[in-house]
Order: sequence, then structure tokens, then C-alpha cells
Amino acid sequence: FLPIVDQAIAKEAKKAFDKQGLKIELGVKIGNVDTSGAGVKLEYTNAKGEAQVLEADKLVVSIGRVPNSDGLGLEALGVELGENGAIPVDAASHTKLPWLHAVGDASGEAPLTHWGKYRARVIGERLAGGPAKEPDDVPVPQVVFTDPQVAQVGPLTSALPDAEVVRVPFNAAGGSALLRDDVT
Repeated sequence: FLPIVDQAIAKEAKKAFDKQGLKIELGVKIGNVDTSGAGVKLEYTNAKGEAQVLEADKLVVSIGRVPNSDGLGLEALGVELGENGAIPVDAASHTKLPWLHAVGDASGEAPLTHWGKYRARVIGERLAGGPAKEPDDVPVPQVVFTDPQVAQVGPLTSALPDAEVVRVPFNAAGGSALLRDDVT
């Protein structure tokens, strides 16, 4: 559940979603989706392999983001795609071809517009004869636009086993009361 954030944060988000009455099922296999009526009828198999039917007004499907590299003909150029179709790049966004660069979700990096635009700007400056600076290796902020919103900056704590983790309650943040409905 929410693999892009620390699991302690994901657990808190799940508690909030449960409190709102949201039902989140992971590892399901979608079968038939019938939209011929007023709502949606969904047939699926749950993670235990049991057949299920769900009838609802609306259906939201969340499958994450993957690089949109299918059909670009990269294999014909000798560029083998990586995991989930990502184009392998070095720290400066070069592919194995000196004239081809990839950024953002195409390279499997953070699939975020602001990060892809930043990396593309650095490449554009270099191609235009500017300084051959490498993109800064800085933590990239990420947000999951839910209620409550979930945000994180930097790597997961699971990737930093020796790091000291400091947790701050949400209510301790100065503007947190602005986002809460129960504060007057």
C-alpha cells in the first residue's frame, strides 16, 4: 500500500482512509467491468483468489505510473528498455547513445513533472553550449493527493538502514490546522 512512501506513513494514511469508510483492496485481478447500467458492476478476484462482485456509483482504478516508451523504436537503435519500460540512463541522463537523453518517467526516475522539467532544462543548457553541469542530486518531494495528503521528501527510510528517523506529529506543523475540518 502506497509503496512510494515510508510504511509508517502509509499505515497512518490507511487508518484515515478506513475512518472515512474507504475500502482499499490490494492484489486484485479485475475481471469484467459492466457500465451499461446507472453505475458500475465489477467482477474481480481478491488476493485470496476468491471471486467477488462490487456494485458502485463510480469506479476509481489506481495502478501507478510507468514509462510511456512502447512503440518508440528504441530497441531498433540498440537501446534495451529496463524495468517497466524505463530507458536506462547515467547520472547525467545520457542513454547508451550519445545523442539521446531521457528524463522523468521515461528514465524510470521520479515520475514527476517538476523533476523531469528540471532535468530537461539542465540537458538543454548543456546542449546549447552552457556549462556541463550535472543535475543536482537533491531529494525530490512527492505528494499523494488524497485526503489526508501524503507527502515525502528524499529516500525511504528502508533505503537508509543506519539513518536516525525523527517523526513529527502532523498537528505540530504550523499550517496543519488550516487543512483540518475539526479545528475552529
